[in-house]
Amino acid sequence: MPASHLARLLSGGADGPATFLGLPYPFWQTLNLLGFIVLVVWLLRKPLVQFFENRRLGVAELLRKAEEDRDRARAVAREVGERLARIEAEIETLRVQAREQAEQEQKEIAARAVEESERVVARTRAELDARVRSARNELTAYAADLAVELARDLVVKNVTPDDETRLVAEGVKSLGGVLR
Repeated sequence: MPASHLARLLSGGADGPATFLGLPYPFWQTLNLLGFIVLVVWLLRKPLVQFFENRRLGVAELLRKAEEDRDRARAVAREVGERLARIEAEIETLRVQAREQAEQEQKEIAARAVEESERVVARTRAELDARVRSARNELTAYAADLAVELARDLVVKNVTPDDETRLVAEGVKSLGGVLR
């Protein structure tokens, strides 16, 4: 085929639109483009499949790790909840024990106070009895009468109405503490 004939074919000369092997150039161009695309897809098929497979595996691995992390977080949350429940139960037990211990100590203190007051009263009575016996033995009947009058005067002088009120209030208060 001479060069002039080829040039005429390419330029779309006088015979009409340019053709190659009897088919128009746009057909060949389209066929050429499709062939190129098929070649590119065929060449890139393995790397693309491998890329997407690796990507799928990576995403699956991330999902598995996220699931494990979520399970661990749930386990930790459950453990923390159980610990908090145990701690709250221990705190309540300690409160009850402290309350019971305080009540027991209060009872013991009240009992000791009653015992101590009884000892003081007993000592005071014993002391008074000893003094009275001593005074009776040493003094005559007249001196005994005089001693009784002096003792009355001493009691009247030393125990004021305020002292009587205070002693009665203390006795009532100690009885109130024992009854509780």
